[in-house]
Amino acid sequence: MVESELERKLNLVGKTCFVKYYNLFRNYANHNLTKLECIETFIVDGVDFYKNADVRCGNAKMIFEESMQEDALKLVLKSDSIDEDIKSIAREILKNSLYESVI
Repeated sequence: MVESELERKLNLVGKTCFVKYYNLFRNYANHNLTKLECIETFIVDGVDFYKNADVRCGNAKMIFEESMQEDALKLVLKSDSIDEDIKSIAREILKNSLYESVI
């Protein structure tokens, strides 16, 4: 996946959403959750309706399947429109991800 395609998929998920629901998306991509469970999380949380949640889950899964999640987090950190609290969470996820890859 090239960076422009990653950026497009990340925008379909939503940068803030990608960070807030990172573990959900990771679990879905790792087959620990079904697609319906991923979608229902957004519906129950009042974030989205079925169709939008389906798009978010599907695109996030593709990012993980292509092992581009760390690059996606770096794009979040480069974005001027993302709140500093979200960037802080993204930094923490990235730091933990890099730590886990060393172990």
